[in-house]
Amino acid sequence: IKEKTESIIQIIRPKAKLIFFLFMIVTLRSTTRVVFVNFLSLFIKQRQLSLMIGAIVLFVFSLSTAVGTFLGGYISKWVSRRNLLIYSMSASSPLLILMLYSNGSLFVVLLILSGIISSCSNPANLAIAQEAIPKGASTASSLMMGASWGVAAVIAMFFGIIADHFGGNVVPAMAISATLPIVASLFAIPIPK
Repeated sequence: IKEKTESIIQIIRPKAKLIFFLFMIVTLRSTTRVVFVNFLSLFIKQRQLSLMIGAIVLFVFSLSTAVGTFLGGYISKWVSRRNLLIYSMSASSPLLILMLYSNGSLFVVLLILSGIISSCSNPANLAIAQEAIPKGASTASSLMMGASWGVAAVIAMFFGIIADHFGGNVVPAMAISATLPIVASLFAIPIPK
């Protein structure tokens, strides 16, 4: 007896709007992260600091995003996933912008906090997508992690054009990209609690 299988389109269609919102959240957040990861060492160099300092800053930022992803899964036990998306995206933008205009110890604290907070919604986003389409959980994962990251990398190229427009100064491009999580938080509002 041959079983009838559903196409991925049939599986996603009932939850297409939710998947689109989640895709936009990940794409916008990931665009910001790609821009910051690519420009942090240039940012440090433009501040007349060594490339070694730039490497350390990049390491600390990357490590803090990993910690944030881990903490996000833990926090989502007590806070609704939707609220975690909204709050983490809304809080990360001001922290990232303040970081760009700070120095010394305050810079390091904001670097760590912005990395943690901007990435703590990753597990919630993935869990919402997988629960929305349980028959296509692997497709949900690939849309949230693979496709959206690829689109984010393409969008991030335009921030290089913005930096070039400002004579190679990466701060305006990074500041503009830091506003994207605010836009991402708007896509989280219609997500069911």
